[in-house]
Amino acid sequence: MGEYLREQADLHTVKHQFSGKSHFFEVTSGESGEKYNVSIKINCDCKFTGVKGQANGQICSHSLAVLREIINRGDLQITHDENVQEKRNACKQLVRMGNRELNLIRYGDNEGKAHQIKKWEICMELLREKKQFYTEAIIDSVDLTLDILNLDNFEAIEIIDSESELSIQNKKKKCKLIGLSVKTVRV
Repeated sequence: MGEYLREQADLHTVKHQFSGKSHFFEVTSGESGEKYNVSIKINCDCKFTGVKGQANGQICSHSLAVLREIINRGDLQITHDENVQEKRNACKQLVRMGNRELNLIRYGDNEGKAHQIKKWEICMELLREKKQFYTEAIIDSVDLTLDILNLDNFEAIEIIDSESELSIQNKKKKCKLIGLSVKTVRV
């Protein structure tokens, strides 16, 4: 069983999406091109893991041995029903506590009418897709406010009408630091 699964795994493309308490990946099937969401959470009680551990939060050899065993055997039972909610919870932790108003469309003080209309259109589409989002999401760790934060795929959506290219590049750089991708939409 393990050999067959290894051969199949070699056909897939893995893209890291986000890391918090769990690590989230998007896997594209090599045969069908379909995309799947995979999350992994690894804990070990050794002195080498954790924030103060000698490995500085990196994976330890004990966890690596477990992953190797999973790869060799290929018979681990997994669940998938909580994956979307885990992603949402991990992404939600980035946003300032008092700024978390789920699926509520809020507008910034300096936004023009065209900017507000585009934000409304994007949010309506997210609602139709049953996605969860925050608008005007404040991310204190990188001193940033996002037009829209899609909790389902770790994506910041920035609406551009008069913002400079330098400002957009700065936002993209800050988002990358915390594991968010950025989609820009022009008005």
